[in-house]
Amino acid sequence: MSKFLSVILLVPFFTLTQDDCVFNNDYEGLTTDWIERANTTYKFTWIEEENIAIARLSDDESLQLQMGGCYHFTTSLIFRTTNAVELDNEKFWLSKALELTKLFEVKFFKEPLEAGVVVESERTNNMIIYTFPIDEFGNRITEGIIIERKEKATTLTLSYYFN
Repeated sequence: MSKFLSVILLVPFFTLTQDDCVFNNDYEGLTTDWIERANTTYKFTWIEEENIAIARLSDDESLQLQMGGCYHFTTSLIFRTTNAVELDNEKFWLSKALELTKLFEVKFFKEPLEAGVVVESERTNNMIIYTFPIDEFGNRITEGIIIERKEKATTLTLSYYFN
């Protein structure tokens, strides 16, 4: 009679859980805390499907915020207007960017805007990008300050992320 040794090998099935995230992906909690720290009177609405908070500032303007991430931790602020502000009105757009970065304490953009080291780096018919030196900001990655005309609206995007 031969003897056989049976071995059952159990291989766990890997699934991504909250514990597997490098960063904190509680977008709603982080974004809400960010808004509360700003101590603003803007009334934000949470949009679950997009993980963003949106505030209507007027009939013509809105503001969208998002903070959080699993593998990339993003901080994003988007101002949208349907007012007829020219795309190349640098004074308006950079003043608006500074106003918002002060209100929401986005130091990554606030410091170069206050220091006046922001320069135009790219221009198309529908978009202007302003950049600034980022050596002192470590591993943060950004495309810059983006002003973009989309249909009848113009957006000002201030966004950066960590890997």
